[in-house]
Amino acid sequence: MRHVLPDLLSYVPATVVDGLGERPLAPGERDCFAAVVLFADLAGSTAVGEVLARHGSIGAEALSGLLNAYISPVVAAVHAHGGQVAKFTGDGLLALWPRPSEGLADTVRRAAQCGAAIQATVAQLARAETTALGATPMTMRIAIGCGEVTLTLVATEADHLEPLFAGTAVRETAAACSAGEPGSVFVTAAAHRLLDGLHDANASESALPRRVEIVAAPETRSTVRGRKAPAELGDALRRLVPALVAESLAVGQADWLGELRRISALFVNVATSPGAEAPAALRAATIIQAALERYGGALARIGVEEKGLVFLAVFGVAARTHEDDPARAVGAALEIHQCLAATAVQGRLGVATGRAYCGALGNPDAREYTVVGDVVNVAARLMQAAAGGVLSIRRRGDSLPNGSRSRNFRRSSRRVGRSR
Repeated sequence: MRHVLPDLLSYVPATVVDGLGERPLAPGERDCFAAVVLFADLAGSTAVGEVLARHGSIGAEALSGLLNAYISPVVAAVHAHGGQVAKFTGDGLLALWPRPSEGLADTVRRAAQCGAAIQATVAQLARAETTALGATPMTMRIAIGCGEVTLTLVATEADHLEPLFAGTAVRETAAACSAGEPGSVFVTAAAHRLLDGLHDANASESALPRRVEIVAAPETRSTVRGRKAPAELGDALRRLVPALVAESLAVGQADWLGELRRISALFVNVATSPGAEAPAALRAATIIQAALERYGGALARIGVEEKGLVFLAVFGVAARTHEDDPARAVGAALEIHQCLAATAVQGRLGVATGRAYCGALGNPDAREYTVVGDVVNVAARLMQAAAGGVLSIRRRGDSLPNGSRSRNFRRSSRRVGRSR
C-alpha cells in the first residue's frame, strides 16, 4: 500500500494536483488561466494493433510495450520542456504550459521546440520498430495553440471527479492537430502571430493551421518529473482517479501490461459553443452516467474537440463484462440520446463493437487507462456521421435492446471508421 499514493499521483494531471492545496477547486467550479496548448496524436497505431492482435496475449503484451515506447518519450519531452500532461486522448495527449511566467510568445516557442523534439524521437522509433512488424510506420501529428483555458472538475461515477480542460485554445488546437500532416509541427493562427520568423513563408493569412520549422532546443529543468504529494492528499487524489484504476492500484496491479479485449465503444458528442463547454459537461455527465450505471458501462474520458464536448464510454472492460455488452451499449446510447433531447440538447452518438487494447498508457510520471483500436475509430466516425441521432453497426445475430427500432442501425457504416 505504500506505493499507492505515487501511483495515484501519476494518473492525475499536475495542474489539478497543484490546485489541491489551500483552496481546492470545487466540483463544477471553473478555473480560468492563460496557457500554451499542445496536442499530439499517434497515427498508424490501429494498423500495427491489427498485426499484433493476430498473436493473442503475446501480441497484446507487444502492443502495450510498443505504444508506451512511443508515448513515454512524448511525456518525457513535454516535462523536459517545462510543460504538463493534462489529458491522454486514446493514443495521443493534451499538454499544457499553464500560467507562463516567461511570456506567451516565449512559451509558444518552447512548446514548438518540444514538438520538434518529439517528432525527431518518433522518427527514430519508427525506423527501429516497424521493420520487424512489417506494418506501416507510426507517425505523430502535433499542433500548438495558445489562449485562455478553463479547468472544471466534472462529477461522474462513485464520487469520481473527471478533469475537463476546455476553452477556445483547446478547440482550435484540437482542430489544427486533426487537420495537420503527420511528421510536422503545426500552430493555430493565434500561436502563429507570436512566432515571428518561424512560420512557412508560403502560408496565407487565414484561420488554417500553419506548419512551423524550428530546431529542437536544449531541455529545461522539469518541474513535473519526480513530483510528490503529501499523504493527506490521498483521499482527494483517489477521487480524481477512475474507480477501475483505483481498484487495481489498491491490490498492487499498478504496472499491468494491458490486454486485447472485445469491447463496445460508445461516443457521445454534445454540440456547444466555445466557452460553454463546462456547464454543458456538468449537465450531460449526469445523464450519461445514469445510463452507464443502468447498462453496466464505464466512462473512459471527457474531452473537448473542434465540434464540442466528446464523451467516450466502454462496455466489456475488466470486471464489467457481460455477454450482451453490444446490446447494452446500444441501449445506453438510445437512452442518452432521448434524455439529451428532452433537455433540448443536440447529441450525436456512435456505437461499435470489436477488439481493442485496454491498459495503461504513458510512463510513471503521467499515465492514463485507455482503450485504443479500430473499434474506437469506428465509433468516433459513426458519431461524426450521426446527424442528431444514434449510429451503430448491427452484426447478424446481435440482439437489440427491448423497445428499440432497427432503423437506427446501418450495417455499411464501418467504412467511415477506418483510421487515416
